[in-house]
Amino acid sequence: MCTYLFCCIASACKHDGMEFGLSLMDFADSVTLDDVAAWTEAINGDAAGVEASAEKKS
Repeated sequence: MCTYLFCCIASACKHDGMEFGLSLMDFADSVTLDDVAAWTEAINGDAAGVEASAEKKS
C-alpha cells in the first residue's frame, strides 16, 4: 500500500511539474498508518460516490 501511495504522489507531482524529493524508503519512514488509512478512506469514499451516482441514473 505504501509503495502504491508513493507512486501516486510521485506521479501527481510529476504531472503538476512539482519536485518530489523523497525516495521510497524516505517516504515510507515518514508516512504514518493514519496517513494511509485517511488516503484509503478518501479513495473508497470517492468510489462509493461514483457507485451511488451510477445507481441513481439507473
